[in-house]
Amino acid sequence: MKKILLFTLLFMSIFASLHAQQAKLDPTNFIVMGGGLSAGFADFRLSESSQQNSYPVFMARQMGTIMPVPTVREDANPGILIAPGTLIAFDPVPDILPRVRQSGTRALPFPFFAFNLSVPFLRVSESLNRRPQPVAGADKPLLVQEGDLKQSLINMLLGFPYFFLDSPVPRLTQVEYAETMNPTVIIVELGFGDVIDTALSGGTAQATSVESFTADYTKLVNRLQKTFATVLLMNAPDPTDTGYFSSVQEVAQLYRIDSATLATQFGLQSGDLVTVSGLVEIADRLRGRRTGSLSSRAVLRASVAASIQNAVRGYNSAIASVGSSNSLRVFDLYAFTKEVRATGVQAGSFRLKGGYRQGFYSQDGLFPSPTGHAVLANRLLQFLNSSYGTNYSPVDVDAVAKRDDLVPKPEDGVSPPASAKQRRESAAIP
Repeated sequence: MKKILLFTLLFMSIFASLHAQQAKLDPTNFIVMGGGLSAGFADFRLSESSQQNSYPVFMARQMGTIMPVPTVREDANPGILIAPGTLIAFDPVPDILPRVRQSGTRALPFPFFAFNLSVPFLRVSESLNRRPQPVAGADKPLLVQEGDLKQSLINMLLGFPYFFLDSPVPRLTQVEYAETMNPTVIIVELGFGDVIDTALSGGTAQATSVESFTADYTKLVNRLQKTFATVLLMNAPDPTDTGYFSSVQEVAQLYRIDSATLATQFGLQSGDLVTVSGLVEIADRLRGRRTGSLSSRAVLRASVAASIQNAVRGYNSAIASVGSSNSLRVFDLYAFTKEVRATGVQAGSFRLKGGYRQGFYSQDGLFPSPTGHAVLANRLLQFLNSSYGTNYSPVDVDAVAKRDDLVPKPEDGVSPPASAKQRRESAAIP
């Protein structure tokens, strides 16, 4: 009996040791597969500075590992005219907000391979199936395709180094690229791209069905499991919780007008949400600078908002189910962004809120400011520490906030978005 007991204890000890080794996090090849949030999309465009202030970069530093990022050159001429090598990234409302331009040139020096594989607005099906497709040029492939922002970004972010190799040239999807990098840790942040087009278009663009999302997400995770990396899933945030949308009550408070009067004057119903473009339109009309009804981009109607919210809940149910069936941990990004919008979050000595121009989000209202990314990085590092027994120290969020112009300082006042004329004079991004 003693021998059996000793053998059992020995077996349990060996099993525990092996389990501990399997559960240990190895950050050597830290890969991130996501959309605009993970890519560092900010102010309606992708740029080197915003990419280098994204949560994956912050996390990698604290984890003592590298995070090669396929950075995009800053736009040296932020005027209205479109220069060679750029494309329109966002054209919210003609004559009210200026067009935002996206640089189409990689920043130098850029890494031969990338570990942050995130592409803004990418859907789960596109992570599996959409490849770089450059247009043949006289001397080299042309990455920028005017009228197709997503394909241009896929070309810039996933097309290297393969565009410089002799034919046949492999053109990898996001998931294929991740598999090629021999990952040890993979963060998957997908789902927001499957519904954001619907939110930005006011319902004219179709969101991915929950059934299709579930099938594609299951297929993606099954493939990543075969890499033997530690896979961490993040569920999808609700676009209507971002700073891009404001309730009628919030707009009324911003412009110091009675909410009922505001609703009557602009044809707003209960549950309608005003967009960033709508804030500018309402401001111009209240100041007497223009007349007429609000544009279609100004308001997200309550029925469309409800359909978006239902879709996100369906996606997150699928993510939770896939995570559970594969024994994977899921970071609740959905709850985190709701917390940001409802109560705000602490960033060192600063308090960030989730409304427009309240610190957490960049000027586009959709994706975080550098300080917002730092706060998210710390939440994720804390999640890793509690889940895998690591001891990563947090980012110095206070230092990031002090140099972040998007974080309201005590001496700063918060003013409504500027009009088109003011923005053109200052060459500001909406």
